Amino acid sequence: MEFCSWLNEVKEKEGMKLNDSIYFSLSDHIMGAISRLENGIRLQNMLLLDIKQLYHKEYEIGLELLKKVNEMFEVDLSADEAGFFALHFVNAEDGGKTDSYQISIIVHQILDIVEKYYDNMEFQEDNLYYQRFLTHLKYFAQRFLHKELHYDENQELFKIIKEQYREAYGCVKMIYLMMEEEYKYAMTEDEMLYLTIHIQKITEDHKRLKNL
Repeated sequence: MEFCSWLNEVKEKEGMKLNDSIYFSLSDHIMGAISRLENGIRLQNMLLLDIKQLYHKEYEIGLELLKKVNEMFEVDLSADEAGFFALHFVNAEDGGKTDSYQISIIVHQILDIVEKYYDNMEFQEDNLYYQRFLTHLKYFAQRFLHKELHYDENQELFKIIKEQYREAYGCVKMIYLMMEEEYKYAMTEDEMLYLTIHIQKITEDHKRLKNL
C-alpha cells in the first residue's frame, strides 16, 4: 500500500501519465531484484549511463525509489537497479508504447561508433551540442522503432554537407552500415545529413575545448 501511495505522489508531483501496469511490473521487478540479491546475484545494467542521460527525470525518480526500497527491506541494491526502475517509468508513459530499452540500445550503439571513430573521444555530458545530439538520437530511435521515419530528401544540401564535412560523414557511413546490418534499415539521406551536422558540431567543439 505504501508503494502505491508513493507512486501516486510521484505521478501527481511530476505530472506523469502512467499506464496502470506499472503498479504490477515495477513491484514485481523490485521483489525479483531483492530475491536475486539474497541469492548473491547482482545484474549489471550495461545501459546505465545512457539511461541517466536519455531519461534523467525518470532516473532521478529511480534513485529515490532505490533509497526507499533499500531502507524498507534493509538491502543494498545498487544504482544499476535505479536504471532498471527508470525504464519502467519510461515504458509506462504514453500508454506504454515507448520501447525505452531498445531505444537505449540503439543510442548506445551509435554513440559507441562515434567514440571509436574519433579515437575514443570522451563526450562531455553537460555539453549543449552533445545534449542536442542525444535528443536527436533518442527520437530517431523512437521513430525508427515505430516506423515513423518520414523525411523530405534534400539531395543538393546533402551533397554539400558530405563534401564539406567528410570526416563526420565517414562516421555517419559507419552508423549507416550498423543500422543496415543490425536492423535491416537503410537510413535516408536526410537522416544522414542531420547526423553529419550533429557529429561535426560535437567534434568541432571537442577540439576547441581541448585546445583551450
